[in-house]
Amino acid sequence: MCGLSAKGKSSLEKRLTRHELPEYIAKLPPCTIRMEACGSAHYWARLFQSYGHKVKLIVPQFVKLFVRSNKNDRNDARAIAEAMTRPDMKFVAVKTVAQQDMLLRHRVRELPMKNKVALANQIRGLLMEFGVIIPKGVNHIKNLLVVLEQNQEKQSAKTMLIFKDLYERFKRICEEIKVREPQSISVTTKTIDCIAGLMIKNSVADIIKPLWHWRIKMHVWCGRLWRQANVIVSHNL
Repeated sequence: MCGLSAKGKSSLEKRLTRHELPEYIAKLPPCTIRMEACGSAHYWARLFQSYGHKVKLIVPQFVKLFVRSNKNDRNDARAIAEAMTRPDMKFVAVKTVAQQDMLLRHRVRELPMKNKVALANQIRGLLMEFGVIIPKGVNHIKNLLVVLEQNQEKQSAKTMLIFKDLYERFKRICEEIKVREPQSISVTTKTIDCIAGLMIKNSVADIIKPLWHWRIKMHVWCGRLWRQANVIVSHNL
């Protein structure tokens, strides 16, 4: 923990454990607290705000520029203190519990989506070893049983059983996605009043497009790395 005076000079350096931090912050007079927008940062920000403090989260990529030596807690705190003195520093809005709940639904759905694509690619690749070609695209895997029946002479009975087992696994993943889909999509297809204080309608794309010029902050706010989000968003837009 690193503190600065009104003149920007270092006035406090203190090491606190996770359990000691809330009690210490609660005893401080109202002040401005700036943290790196990393894991659990939004929880701590909400907690400190409840104590009467003003909290701002700094984009991690910008904090890294001010780390002067080896990465450790003390140097990170000093880097954040240095970054907060910059007048043009970029900050991330603190998420409420409702906002984190909405984003959680989408992020939980991402894993079965990735597993679905990975399994489809594995099935397609294994079939190629037996001379059976399935066109690219996840939807073509749904016709796997028909393809297997049409190419029985190219496979043994054990091979057929393995591919049928993979197909059953593929179906279970698809069912899991369908179960989660109404919960995640229904939230974003209705009017949303929880992202950056804006009233946005229709879909996730409508949320991202108006904030394209602030895309780095948006991606950090959503819990994504900028490098990953740049690829995802650019393809969708």
